[in-house]
Amino acid sequence: MTEPDIESRKADHLDLCATDDVAYRRRTNLLEEVDLVHQSLPELSLDEVDLSVELWASASPRPS
Repeated sequence: MTEPDIESRKADHLDLCATDDVAYRRRTNLLEEVDLVHQSLPELSLDEVDLSVELWASASPRPS
């Protein structure tokens, strides 16, 4: 493709974007469809909650 062809295509693209409806009205990742339900742990005391993680067979006292 020659340089004038590229410049012409760029101009056509800019005209299209300026005059036509080329974008989504509403971009989405569908997270608006997800409802997170809070489930607390009333039957556990804070001392009973274990935040340790095992990663590649190595234990860590908490996630970093």
